[in-house]
Amino acid sequence: MLVPGRPAPPLSRLLPLLHPHAGAERGETLVLTTGSVSGAEIAAVLGEGRRRGNIRVLVIGSLGVHPDAASPRLRDLWMLEEACRASGLPVMALRLSPLLGAASPLWRRLRSRPALGRHASVLLCPMAETDAALALHRAVELEWTGTEWYDVAGPEMWSLAELAELARGVGERLRAGAGDWEPALEEMAEARLPELSAWRQRSALVPSGIGALAASWS
Repeated sequence: MLVPGRPAPPLSRLLPLLHPHAGAERGETLVLTTGSVSGAEIAAVLGEGRRRGNIRVLVIGSLGVHPDAASPRLRDLWMLEEACRASGLPVMALRLSPLLGAASPLWRRLRSRPALGRHASVLLCPMAETDAALALHRAVELEWTGTEWYDVAGPEMWSLAELAELARGVGERLRAGAGDWEPALEEMAEARLPELSAWRQRSALVPSGIGALAASWS
């Protein structure tokens, strides 16, 4: 795999969980997300991919990617996806839901019992970080020759307030400011409810429900 630049989370945490030779039989996979390359550099990176040949592109984004999104990161991800699609290279885009796990920034932030304010009713389909790593592995192992994009999310719908309550019951409260909003609250509020069947059919993966996993995240 080719991973230029300093990819932003969660990709930066998921990559070390992959086998270093995953997907090697498919040729080189160029993995991109925000932070990988600047807008000014993307054309050069993709052009180099075309010159080398036998390269395909995997774009890791977030639910809510849209050209008119209020979140700058969601707009940047849309432009990245569009540049990759226009490159003529095979492209697969995975749009991930918010990720949770024992040490994930979002779970730690929820365990600090933060004030949610107007975001309490935001609806999410969160996914376990381990399932996201498995999805990334499966994507690299799959063969694709055209342009594909998928929502990748957990099977359960939760409000942010319900997730905070779930975190409250797991263990003692963490210090104020622990963890992080990943993605940002404003970005989560823009995420549309995912269409799950396409990725499940393509990948043959069924992610676990957060409710059944959270008890082990103390």
